[in-house]
Amino acid sequence: MRLDPKFARAHARLASLSSIARGYDVPLAEKASDIVTREAGLAIELDPTLAEPHAAIGQMSFTQRRFSDARDAYARALVIDPDDAVANFWLGTLLSSTGYSKESGEVLDKVLANDPMLPNALLWRGWVHLQSGELDDADRLFRRAADAGLTSVGLAFAHIARARNDNAALVDWLARGLDPFMRDLPAGASRTIAAGTVGGVAERAQAITIVEDYLTTQPSVTSGAIPLALIWLGEPKRALAVAQDRPTRNDTLFLPSLWTAAGRNARALPEFSTFLRQSGLAEFWDRSGPPGLCHKNEGGDYICE
Repeated sequence: MRLDPKFARAHARLASLSSIARGYDVPLAEKASDIVTREAGLAIELDPTLAEPHAAIGQMSFTQRRFSDARDAYARALVIDPDDAVANFWLGTLLSSTGYSKESGEVLDKVLANDPMLPNALLWRGWVHLQSGELDDADRLFRRAADAGLTSVGLAFAHIARARNDNAALVDWLARGLDPFMRDLPAGASRTIAAGTVGGVAERAQAITIVEDYLTTQPSVTSGAIPLALIWLGEPKRALAVAQDRPTRNDTLFLPSLWTAAGRNARALPEFSTFLRQSGLAEFWDRSGPPGLCHKNEGGDYICE
């Protein structure tokens, strides 16, 4: 951009990177939303044929739990370029995170048809298989993503290990999956939490204490790994309470797991309906239609299997 301030694709890519920076604990010199709004707007003004700046606006909306706005922005991007990899991929992650597993799979299949070795798309298509109970297919795609060089596969393999009752693998993969997103917790916290998910009363208590000590500090933005850890530790009610009122640093750590077998206990709680309303999911479903696992009861609340 310093070499060519009118290079539209550079403005678009800066908007994209800024839209996901918080999820990876990347510090920015100004608010991410301000950067995305400015840079995406410049890119659109300079080159209206680019889909990516619209996708970046959508991703920023997604991180703010403005789910309908996100989907609308992705739709604008795909009108411009139906095959845009960024817009399709992020739409797939939005759908997977908000309970629309089947629809997510269809979008991610389109991404992989254009690029069969895209590591992140392989990972998320595996998540859809996991959400659908297709364990072997999920495992196969997770392994392909790992073989393609993706390092953020720990949480995915932890789900596989849980389903296969492999506690040793579960602890190892869960610790590796949580660790990059727990940089504001004490060293070794991810390993202690992972061990607490399969350990005895003392191990579990130690893990929960680490989580609660972190929450006592009242972080300005909670790590997305925290509600996820609480679900794995058998505290789904606490997890929902922690996550319901505002976005975490990375909701894609937590929300997709709600639609897996590991999230079943959370979905069964009476408090889940409150979580759906507070988090914005119920409003999104009112507009888009309920996902496959959920329906409205006579009182107007969503109930999920």
